[in-house]
Amino acid sequence: MLNINGTFNKPKNTEMGTDYAICNRISSKFNFNYNPWEKGIHLVFLNIYHITDDKIKEFDFSYVKKNDTVIFLLSYEGWMLHLSVLDSLLKKYCTTLNFDNVYYASEQLNFEEIPTHLKPNIKHLSFISQDSWINTSVILPQMFELKDKTFLCYNGRPAKHRCLLVGLMNKHNLLSNSLVSLDVKEAHDRIMVDEFLSEEKKRYFVDLLPEKNLTIDVGWGNHSYEQEIKTAQHHARTMISVVTETHCFEDEISFTEKIYRPIGLGHPFIVVGAPRFLKKLKSFGFKTFDGIIDESYDDILNTHTRIEKIIDVMISLENQPFKKKKVTWEKLNEIAKYNKDHFYKRDFYNTSLFDFLYNLKQG
Repeated sequence: MLNINGTFNKPKNTEMGTDYAICNRISSKFNFNYNPWEKGIHLVFLNIYHITDDKIKEFDFSYVKKNDTVIFLLSYEGWMLHLSVLDSLLKKYCTTLNFDNVYYASEQLNFEEIPTHLKPNIKHLSFISQDSWINTSVILPQMFELKDKTFLCYNGRPAKHRCLLVGLMNKHNLLSNSLVSLDVKEAHDRIMVDEFLSEEKKRYFVDLLPEKNLTIDVGWGNHSYEQEIKTAQHHARTMISVVTETHCFEDEISFTEKIYRPIGLGHPFIVVGAPRFLKKLKSFGFKTFDGIIDESYDDILNTHTRIEKIIDVMISLENQPFKKKKVTWEKLNEIAKYNKDHFYKRDFYNTSLFDFLYNLKQG
């Protein structure tokens, strides 16, 4: 464990939720003790729901010297909107800070790759923590004979890309041989009040939706062993996960429990996410399934076109004869097993935040 001259303002109980995994990981690698006579580094953990005028006004940074470094750690993905609002509020209320030495850390993994005019003018560091949401207590049986469905697709919040995907699955008769969840009534209501959709687009989305809610018995929310068993059963019964990640219409990339779940269970996947999501995943040592299935959708910038290409890939898989589908799954399964092993080594979460802390210490 390395000693750092500074402070770490974190939740008193870092076991209270998996959102605080980053705090536990930092604490396992670095020990903070502050000598105010030396240049220091200060880490401040923030729940995104605390990015408000009232909360930011309460901050007291009188202990921070002009040449000290301050890093704000944001829970959850840390959308660019959150980063931008936080930066604005800090500059408004915390005027004693030297913003040349202020950094913002979040789970956004492609901040440096986004064009300058599309992102806030801040210094950003990345980290990974939502892999800690995955329970390791259940082992998924790997047998093609158990597969009575082709696709597994969980959809909690009915965001636009999820509505579009499920609507197109409905249009192309892919739902009957899939396990899919979507609250169709809520999806309809959200689409109709979406200020970014024209009336024509709203009608297009709504007309694609199935008539009834789609449900999968999962028991979300309690992280119980029973829930893990149900989740494993869904993956055991299906050939491939269709992962609808948090970001899709935005350029932002972050890895959430949605992609870690199939990876941790050794399940092949297709990702409905931001462009170049698969490329970013491979940069962290994971493998994808190009050469077995068509992953050219990953490079398509237009969200509608990207999802339509994914539907084409799904139709191609669904229409394979039984024997060919079994051979395809066996090839997919070899890669899925590699990804599972790589996931449980947990080497991939040493991102730029950890590099920064280590290099600062060495310097």
